Amino acid sequence: METNSVYISLFEYGSYLVWGLYAAYLVVGGNKHRTELWLLLGLSLSFPYEWFADEYWMFLSYDAAFTPMFEGFPLFLPFAWGWFYAIPVAIMARYSEQIAGKPLLFNIAWMFAAFFVWDIVVESFGTATQLWTYAWSSESFLVGGLPLYIPFWLGVQLPLYYYAHLWARARSQNSPWFTGFALHLAAYYVVGGGVAAVGWVVSNLILGLGPGS
Repeated sequence: METNSVYISLFEYGSYLVWGLYAAYLVVGGNKHRTELWLLLGLSLSFPYEWFADEYWMFLSYDAAFTPMFEGFPLFLPFAWGWFYAIPVAIMARYSEQIAGKPLLFNIAWMFAAFFVWDIVVESFGTATQLWTYAWSSESFLVGGLPLYIPFWLGVQLPLYYYAHLWARARSQNSPWFTGFALHLAAYYVVGGGVAAVGWVVSNLILGLGPGS
């Protein structure tokens, strides 16, 4: 797979930079932002679910020019997971009181729609420049080699991570640092594991989707 090295560097090193700047901002904020720091670290450490999804139900492969973590799995992905998920969730969490005043189904609907669009914006850049490719038939593509199925599943995850974060935040207000972080990490892993399991079942067993389908 050939692609412009400028795009490779932009996405890989841009992910490190955005993650690092956001982490530094949260660390400097101290206890004021510690639950947001747990959110960033917890979601960054949830990257194994990306590997599982790429291999077994999203059927995604990355350009070989990315710095590898193992096999064809790039080193930048934990950092990309951090900024891609944590920043939107953190922004919403700051307005959780206003959001709580709206009906639950309304909140789920607009969060789904917002992340559906967010995923298209980010991933259409990657697929259009062939930083990564999905092994799907062209009929399934929404835009620039991005299957419609993918932003749908990403849209589902945002409200799940948001409410998991609120659940963990409410129970870790006075916890020691590592206890609170472990609680947040467990909440995110429950969401990630559930999405991974359901995604695999729907993709492979129910819809029969996948390479060439």
